[in-house]
Amino acid sequence: MHILAELFDKAAGTRITQIPYRGSAPAIVDLVGGQVPLMYTTLGPIVSYVAEGKLRLLAVADAQRSPFAPDVPTFTELGYKNVEVGAWQALLGPRGLPADVVQKLNAAVNEIIKMPDIVSRTQVMGLTLTGGAPETLARRIAAEDTRYARLIKEFGIQAN
Repeated sequence: MHILAELFDKAAGTRITQIPYRGSAPAIVDLVGGQVPLMYTTLGPIVSYVAEGKLRLLAVADAQRSPFAPDVPTFTELGYKNVEVGAWQALLGPRGLPADVVQKLNAAVNEIIKMPDIVSRTQVMGLTLTGGAPETLARRIAAEDTRYARLIKEFGIQAN
């Protein structure tokens, strides 16, 4: 989310002060309580607050609108270019995992994520399950490693 904030500041020509939190939960409490004016987050932790009308979604930081918030525009639609940091999850194993085990796990996960009860449970968290091949995931990870290493250097981000 730090990188997303930096990308937005660059695109908008602003300098919003970032407040580091120890996780989403305390930041959400402060956002709902009015101690902070905005927050960059994934949909899952705030979906109930949005449903209750306690929080309002302002923009989506992905290439496309979220199927869970179709009325919320992307940053690009709002005129802020290159403000994209789509969130995703993956099942990873240790280096050197035998190829046959990788293929077996991949096939099982690709079937599991199609199960109606799994789809409905993850939709509650604002997740869209896609699955795919291990090679596709490896290429995505490599591309994002390169992108985020460049952005971390560009913005001078350091671990505290």
